[in-house]
Amino acid sequence: MLDFLERDRIDRASNLLNSFQTAPRRSTLSIARALLAAAQGRYRHGAPEEYEAWGCVEGNSQRIVIPFSHFRDLNTSVPSAGGYVTGTTTKDLTLPLVGANVVAAGANLISGLTENQVHPHVTTKPSFTWQSTETTQVPNDTATVLNQAAAAIHRGGINYRVSRQLLLQANAEATITPLFTQLANDALELGVLNGSGANGQVTGMFNIAGVQSVSGTSLNLTDLATAEANCVTADADDAHLSWFVHPGVRQLLRAREVTAGAGPIWPGRELLGHAAYASSKVPSASLLIGDFRNVDILLFGQGVEVLVNPYADFQSGRVEFQVSVAMDVLVHYPASFTKSVSIT
Repeated sequence: MLDFLERDRIDRASNLLNSFQTAPRRSTLSIARALLAAAQGRYRHGAPEEYEAWGCVEGNSQRIVIPFSHFRDLNTSVPSAGGYVTGTTTKDLTLPLVGANVVAAGANLISGLTENQVHPHVTTKPSFTWQSTETTQVPNDTATVLNQAAAAIHRGGINYRVSRQLLLQANAEATITPLFTQLANDALELGVLNGSGANGQVTGMFNIAGVQSVSGTSLNLTDLATAEANCVTADADDAHLSWFVHPGVRQLLRAREVTAGAGPIWPGRELLGHAAYASSKVPSASLLIGDFRNVDILLFGQGVEVLVNPYADFQSGRVEFQVSVAMDVLVHYPASFTKSVSIT
């Protein structure tokens, strides 16, 4: 009996001691929790883990930056577990953001930039020359091989409103997370593929000088093969070519036969043996092919910026926030890409 009481006292003392220990840090981060706390003006205390991981900008607790690296795992949220997202120790430069096809095609992500700058930029590859004799000199380059391109901050985003009730729900992350990820991916694809270079936009592939072109009139297999050949002739790596097409163009090529009775030009997922992406970010009636490893996506800042406005729609209890991304695009060897527009 005494032994039992002694063990009971020891167990109680042990439990009391454990209760004073610091609780283990949860390995999850929640965008919804951070938004709700920021809207209540208590970001630091209402979402301490998010505050520690993400902090705020210039001491403004309504201005949050979510590192690009954290978007790698934003699609692993489990609503039944509170809608949190899995934490990550992935370094920023080992992105990609989920769903960004330009990144899947090989575009390089360079993050953490803080201001306008000149960036190393390759426009023309040097020519290889054989030495006919031991005393023959390798000639000087006749064209600029490495120069500097101006990279500037181009910022864009969306304003969005959600109810406080949604932010309190267990499955809030399942709603909020895709929104943030979609914004980041839309920014990448819109900028890389179709930025106009005007009105604050970056200059995208369809508007960069030097990209080759083929006629889109009655586009057929020969025209597609010509576009492919143009890229390889300009020293693009044939093994890493990728197509980007407007969905309407894919629909057209699925219905258009190589020759009568020979089957469609584009019957499957690939096109002429290369990866092919149908994207609404491609201009209407257009397509593009090239090695996207020659594209640099410059990301300014440490991540996606979230600016919470706790005062909007005060009477209805909704929370307004702005989500923005700052970026620019550089293309090495523009001639190794080929586009076709006004496709019929």
